[in-house]
Amino acid sequence: MDYAAREDDLLVSDNPFAWITLAHLRAQRNRHDPEQLFAAKWT
Repeated sequence: MDYAAREDDLLVSDNPFAWITLAHLRAQRNRHDPEQLFAAKWT
């Protein structure tokens, strides 16, 4: 299942694994840009 399109659903979920999945998706998306990676950690 592709969760990248459901980022908003992951963000509002009470499931801790949804947050882990969201963090992983953001890290993968921003892995080549340290500034964006830092910003993704704090949003």
